[in-house]
Order: sequence, then C-alpha cells, then structure tokens
Amino acid sequence: MSDFSVVQLHVAAVCFQYDVAAVQSRMTQLLQRHSSGVWLSKLPDVYRGMFGQTLLPQAVADMDSWTHICSVEEHSNTKRTDKLLYPPLPAVPSPRPRRTPPVSPLGLGSVTITPPSSPERHAFGSKLIMAKPTFIFPKVTTPSPVLRPQPSPSVPQRHEENNNLRSRVVAPPTPPGPAPAPGPVPGEVRRGIEDLLSRYSMGLWAHALPKLFMETYKTPFPDHVLNNLSLLLDFCCVEYPSPHDKKKAILYKLEQPDVEQNCSCLLPSGLEVVAPAAPPRLVRPAEHFPSVLVTEAKSSNAVTVRYVGENYSNAQEAMEDTMALFYSRRSPANFLSSLTVGQLVAVRGAEEEEELARAQVMEILGPEKVKVYYVDYGFSVEASRSSLLKLHPDFTSLPFQAINVTLAGLEAFSSDPLLLSCLETLAVEKILLMETMEASEQSKAAVVLLYDTSQEDDLNINSSCLKALQDSSMHNPLQVGNTYRDVSVTNVCADGVIYCQLPSRGMARLSNLLEGTEDFFTSQMTSDCLVSKPFTGKMCLARYRGQWARVEIINLFGNRVVEIFFVDFGIPATVEITDLREIPPSFLRRLIVIPPQAVQCFLAELTVPEGDWSPETVQQVKEAVQSCNDCRMQVNVWKFKAHNADYCMAPPAGGRSVLYLGT
Repeated sequence: MSDFSVVQLHVAAVCFQYDVAAVQSRMTQLLQRHSSGVWLSKLPDVYRGMFGQTLLPQAVADMDSWTHICSVEEHSNTKRTDKLLYPPLPAVPSPRPRRTPPVSPLGLGSVTITPPSSPERHAFGSKLIMAKPTFIFPKVTTPSPVLRPQPSPSVPQRHEENNNLRSRVVAPPTPPGPAPAPGPVPGEVRRGIEDLLSRYSMGLWAHALPKLFMETYKTPFPDHVLNNLSLLLDFCCVEYPSPHDKKKAILYKLEQPDVEQNCSCLLPSGLEVVAPAAPPRLVRPAEHFPSVLVTEAKSSNAVTVRYVGENYSNAQEAMEDTMALFYSRRSPANFLSSLTVGQLVAVRGAEEEEELARAQVMEILGPEKVKVYYVDYGFSVEASRSSLLKLHPDFTSLPFQAINVTLAGLEAFSSDPLLLSCLETLAVEKILLMETMEASEQSKAAVVLLYDTSQEDDLNINSSCLKALQDSSMHNPLQVGNTYRDVSVTNVCADGVIYCQLPSRGMARLSNLLEGTEDFFTSQMTSDCLVSKPFTGKMCLARYRGQWARVEIINLFGNRVVEIFFVDFGIPATVEITDLREIPPSFLRRLIVIPPQAVQCFLAELTVPEGDWSPETVQQVKEAVQSCNDCRMQVNVWKFKAHNADYCMAPPAGGRSVLYLGT
C-alpha cells in the first residue's frame, strides 16, 4: 500500500470513529437536562452548545440501538417529519399496560418537572447563555395518561424572569365554564403570524404579538386568538415557561421538512468546479469562536478565510506533504495535455518545485501563462503552464480550506473604500476569532463576526469597520478654553462620566432623519423592519422617551433580551428584542455616517472615590446638572478616561481635559 493510501485510510478512520462511551455519557447528561425530549434534527446544535463538541452523524445513526441511553420515537402530532429523543423508559413496577403520569394535587393534569440548570458563559466576551427548558403543555382538561410531552426548540428567556424559569411545570388547562365557541383564525391573521414567527426563529412572546401585529400590519390583533392560543396549534407551537400563567406563552413557527436541492460547488474564485467529483463541503469547527486566517477581503460580503487548527490547516499540510511525495516520481501520466477554465490542478511552487498545492484554473492567458486560484489559501496568481499537473482524484477527499464569509451588519456598505481600507488594516493577513451568526446555505456565504483578541481589549472588527464610515466633520468640535452654550446633560454615571449633547451639524441632521423614521414606521412598517438576528455591535433603533433613537447592541442575554446603549444620549438599557427595529434602508447610510452625539465629560475639581459614586450621589449630581435652564460648558483641560473609547474624543498629546458646567 502506498504512503498516500495510508494517509487516506487514516483520514477516513478519523472521520467515522468516535468515543462511544464518552458520547453515551454526554447524551445521558443532555437528556437529564432535557427530560421532556429533544428533536433529533436539533440534537447536534444542543449537543454542541452543551459540551462544545461536534456530534458526528454516525453517532446520531447509532442512537436507535442505544436503548439503555435513549428512546427514539416517531412523532405524528405535528406536521414535522422528525423524530423525538427521550431518556430511556424506566422499568414498570406493575403489570398495568400503560403508565399514568403524576397528577397535580390541584387536579390540573399531568406535571413534568425538569431539574434546573445553571447559566453558562462563553469563554469569550460576556455573552450569557441561559438555561433552556424544553416542554409543552397538554391540551387535556382532566388527568389522563400521557405518553410524552412535546419538546420544543430552545425556549427563549426573559432577563427579569430567570427565577420563574427554574420551575418547569405543565400549565393548567383553562378553568371550565360556559363560554362562546371561539371563531377560527382569519387567513390574513394566520399569514401575519407566520410572517412574524419566521422573523423570530427562536420564538416570540405572545404578549408582544398584538403590538407587533398592529405596528406591522396596521390591524388590531384578534382578542379571542390571544385568549385561546390553542387555535394556533395547527401552524405554530405554543409553550408556557411560567406555571399557571397562560399569558406568558412563547410561539414558534412549525418547521417544514428541508427540501433537498441540487447546487453546484462554488469556490471563492466564483467558478464552478470542473472535475469528475467535487470535494466534500467544509464543515465548520465545533468551537463557538474558531480561529481563522483572513487571506483576502474583496468586499465585506466576500471575505476569504481559512480555519486554523488540527483538522483544517494541519490536515492540509499533511495532504500537501503526501502530494509532494506522489508527484516527485514525475510520471508522464501526471502531465496535462489540455486546460479548461474551472479545472482543478496541482501546482508546483515557483521557487521550490517540491512544494505542491491544489488550485483551480481561472483564466488561460496564453500558451505558457495561466491564472490559477489556490483553493486552500484563498488568493490567485499567474503561473507557468509547465508548473501545472493533473490533480489525482484522491487529493479531492479533503474539503477546500478557503471559504468566503459575509461580515454581519456591513452588507449595505460592502464596497465602500473607507470600509475596505479599515478591513485591510484590521483583518487581512491576521489570525482572528470568528463567530458564525448564520450558517452557509448552498451558494450563500455564512454571516459572521470577527474579533481581534491579540490586544489588551478585544476588538470587534465589524463594529470598527462600521465606525470607519462616520463623517468626522459632524463631530462636536470641542476646543480647550472655549465655552459652549445650550448644553443638554443626558446622563450621569457612577464612575463620574457625564454625557452631554451640544448643538452641532451632526445633531441637527440626526434630528431631521429620526423624524423621518417616525413617518416611515407609521406608513411603511413591514416585518423586514424587525430585528430578528441581534449581535454585539449591531446598530439599530429603539424607543427613548417616545421617539426612535439610535442604539448599539453591547450584550446578549439568551435569545430574547439584549443590552443596548443609546449612543446619542449615553444611556444603557436592557430591552426585549421585540423592542428593536432595523434602520430603514433609505435612512441607513445617512444615519450611520453621523458620529454619536453624546459627548463624555467630567466635572472639574470633583473627584470620584474608589468604587464609584453611590446611587444617592449620582441622583444628586443629576438633579444639579439637569436642572439648569441655560447650561454652559467650558473645556478646561483634557483628561482621558475610557468608559467607551469609541465615544471619546482623542486628547491632544500630553494634555488632559476637564469640563466646567455652569449657568
């Protein structure tokens, strides 16, 4: 057997072997947490989120035989073509043919209790992953035997209700009593609900539905539907995270079975692969924040990256060593008689001929010149025709390592010169951490966030590129020694930071644009305006004192609650995702280029004790500075103290800034 064949056998063994005992042990823990069951289609994601490991397809296929670990059952109560995974059934102590579940002492049907689980935090950033209970309420009104409660996708949490979520109890049925029979759900209401649920794939709180429905479709939501959510069960899933409170329900759109579609294999080169067999699709690592090398950035929608790690860059190096050994024989069978655009080839190194790499023919420039794209490195070069060799089919077993990704939040500015310049400086030829927001689908690139963690403070590349678009002429032009009038103090923080607004060109334009967004949401609001996929650093809109204002998402709590920062007021807040709106496309660029209008200040000759001001002191300072009818600010000297460096003006060399506020 050749050295190359040995390598191929070793790769195949790695792909299909796994530690059965370890996977079974983890599955036992997973099903103890999700004792109400897990959809088999969602199991790999739940497994990865709980253990940080990839659940191999072979392990999923073997679970039918793990009767001592789990029970796999068909589920026919919904339109889903899926299976449910449960803990194994305990031994029945009596000869009764069916098990009767515990009955609530209140006579309210069966009760299912899942042990609480502790919150988990990612090792990167401060993103909190809340415990995710999975349960469903039966539609029975009297105690009756129940085979299994219906599980669900991950249940969203509310930040202020964590304690309530620790008790997972089946909700009581509606108390009996005479009531008129509810009418069916009107067709336009059903279509509207399905449209909204498609935007909130992680679930939508029922209490938010009437407001969203009215704002989006300008039609009141039917009260009888909200009071009887069972009317929605034929096209959505209803769950109740709070016991005995049917108003706190979460709605999910029923998933439809995936339809397999044939799609061509496209590379970052933009060409289809011309080969008898295309390489397999690259599978992303199990880590939530894998390391990647950014090799090229043609635009923010076409950033070429390579995964760095044992099963990626290391596997590629091993393959190239085998290629060097294989092509060192210089067999005539390896020489190419003809070339075709899109064809896969092996390329010898220009300087060291023993170096071999995989490439794709992009353009035939002449009898002896060819432009090729290195499929594992993500760049193109001109090469001599004599350096190209026939690529042996065995060398297509490893997925191409270079992939294209799209940077989240920058799609509308993908080719802006300022953005590309910032991207080139901050990302290209650097190893960064990557977080996937939307996985790739067919020929659509994955949507990602990039982070540089090499410095003392982690840098969000997406957010930094967006801020590079700001128009510096709209900054507040503060100068030492000047006094400014009509100052508005918007916030006072415990660390001594005071946020102010001053009259400026940017402030005047911002006010006009935000008035325009009010009119837009009144007359042209659609479900596309809803923020369905939040991420750290995203710019959007939220209500402040009854008006829409610009905010930046600075943290996520589970799937339903986000921490935001009103960039023009210097005010942090925690809101539900349904309170956020996308910036309308017609206003997006004009709003993004305006720098934040909240200026950071510190009161002169007023020290902040170690440990910050007390709440009482903060309130006193607020009353003192916000009660001024004619507030003026004098810039004394510069003193730089970073609260959020993106909103601070850089101090002059060797200077300090202290501000006087007075009337």
